[in-house]
Amino acid sequence: NRKSEIKVEEKIQALIIAESFDTRFAPITIEKPRALIPLVNIPMIEYTIEALSSSGVQEIFIFCSSHAETIQEEIKKRHQNSHISIKCIISKDCSSIGDALRITFNEGVIVSQHFIVVTGDVVSNMNIGKLLTEHKERWEKDKSVIATIVFKEASAAHRSRSQEDNTIIALDPKTNQLLAFDNSDKSKFKLDINFFKNMPSLKLRYDLIDCCINIFSKEVLPLFDDNFDWNDLRKDFLQSVLTSEIMGCKVFAHLISQEYAARVRNLKTYLSVSFDLLHRWAFPIVPEQNFLAETSYSCYRRFIYKELNVKLARDSVVECDTAIGEGTEIGSRTYITRSIIGKRCKIGANVKLNNAFLWDDVIIEDNCEITLSIICSCVKIGKNSQIKSGSIIAFGVEIGENISIPEETRITTQEKGYDLLETDDDITEAINLGLKSKAFKWIQPEEVKNSLIVTNNKINEFDEFDESNSDEEEETEAEVEAEGEDTETSESEFETKQQKFAKEAKDILYLGIKENRSINNILMEVDAAKLANNVDTINCFRNIIKAIFSFADDTKAQNVLNTGLKDILKNWGGLLSKYVENQEDQVDLICEIQEYCEKSDKWLNSLQIILHTLYDIEILEEEAILNWAGQLETGNNEEEKIFLQKCSDFLKWLRTAEEEEE
Repeated sequence: NRKSEIKVEEKIQALIIAESFDTRFAPITIEKPRALIPLVNIPMIEYTIEALSSSGVQEIFIFCSSHAETIQEEIKKRHQNSHISIKCIISKDCSSIGDALRITFNEGVIVSQHFIVVTGDVVSNMNIGKLLTEHKERWEKDKSVIATIVFKEASAAHRSRSQEDNTIIALDPKTNQLLAFDNSDKSKFKLDINFFKNMPSLKLRYDLIDCCINIFSKEVLPLFDDNFDWNDLRKDFLQSVLTSEIMGCKVFAHLISQEYAARVRNLKTYLSVSFDLLHRWAFPIVPEQNFLAETSYSCYRRFIYKELNVKLARDSVVECDTAIGEGTEIGSRTYITRSIIGKRCKIGANVKLNNAFLWDDVIIEDNCEITLSIICSCVKIGKNSQIKSGSIIAFGVEIGENISIPEETRITTQEKGYDLLETDDDITEAINLGLKSKAFKWIQPEEVKNSLIVTNNKINEFDEFDESNSDEEEETEAEVEAEGEDTETSESEFETKQQKFAKEAKDILYLGIKENRSINNILMEVDAAKLANNVDTINCFRNIIKAIFSFADDTKAQNVLNTGLKDILKNWGGLLSKYVENQEDQVDLICEIQEYCEKSDKWLNSLQIILHTLYDIEILEEEAILNWAGQLETGNNEEEKIFLQKCSDFLKWLRTAEEEEE
């Protein structure tokens, strides 16, 4: 009998380099590893793990050096019962990616012929598993192929390009074999004339971002072990392989344009990638996917994301491109735009946040202003203080009242130096923040200096694509529109569409109720107007409420109004059921009713009847009503307490019923 050959399929392995080997995020990284820095309130490395997991990777090794125990503990906590194997390789003496690969080789953990290597700051929605398959097929035909490297098409001025990324490459136009690579600061790129002996033409590309997504064949690790002076993946390994005739190795480039891939290499890219995630360029990796199961985001128009139990004062304003974490409270007359706020933050009254990144448990007292700055966890900022652009306030810093922090200031509670700098110079100096607590100003060495401030003055234009990416922008915007999300529209245009929809909806609804049309027919017309004007569901139930109340508004006597209003709500409240899908929608609906009832005492006195009737016909649930009442009770606006007084009997009845049920 002939023995049949059984081909065992290799497991897909990946190595994440979680150590950055630089101080671009100092002084934050004195206390927290870059891999765990929150990116839209999720640790950065989790995006990398998600990208690998969704690409079919079965086993991940995470190489850790500084803060290794912290990373290991966080990974164990989140992925103990994961469907993929995730293990940490720890070495405290490692000083470069080259060292990391040599140590990994000596550990003997990489057993697959081909594997993936990425850094722990990669965010991507591309199918890396498909690329691995392409690399394998290429290797099967030519065993000298040892690597495939991913590059993202983007102009030199693209928002997600790091200022340090000066990548220029030479390619075989037919096969995309990488022939030459340079990422230096030099203004000239030299090519050996010998290139053209066997190559009639080649393609030079300067419009690419190095995503640091690599497919390596197993032969790469012994090369690093043999060449102990190789420290950098590009300057040492790639340059040596491409210029050495003795090695005889081939490297290929994989160019992407429609997929998303970017690195959070420095503070500039931290900003740009954060807003890319809010703008849904990395779809399906979007905040409301909640892939960690630690978040509870919902998406609203103009790229606003909120978790559960967020308390907003009624007269606070939250503008576009903003995410707010669970348990955060925002005070009266506070204005927030293009900001990401963590969990359990307490933001006082009359605060202004513009391009601000607040991590968990931050306290901002009244009348503060924060612009283009990172405020780390457990920071407290006193009243009337100002944090100017480019500042970083590290963990646990307390700033007193009436303090102004100048631009580009970094403050920490840590006095110690930073080992990676290899300098004896003092890099911190004491700073007076108006309190007895100790704090130090971090002085950036020139060789590692980078900034949150974008030098081309485009901090509010991260969503603008260059012309070379216009096709990508149009396609992605079409996808977002298809999912029911608003595309980028100017403020005046958006208001015009809202006004047009309001007029159309009012006519449709009022006439439909007056002529006693079927609810389904009315909703079909409202939906057509909604799609034509690209408005959200809040606009729908806002106009339904107005139409119902306008129809009931003919009666002036209060007791007759309440009786008639009950009947009208019972007959036509079903119009609301299509647009009120969850508890948060219900709270929004109550707020719209509250706003309408503010107009006159007649409607204010009808508030209890309205809520009770909507509760009876199952448009509103008990939990949503009590949640709304709880927000008013804990809020700072005393004027809003009148709404609670008008509903006191109904609220008391609900709470008594809840207690009896318990």
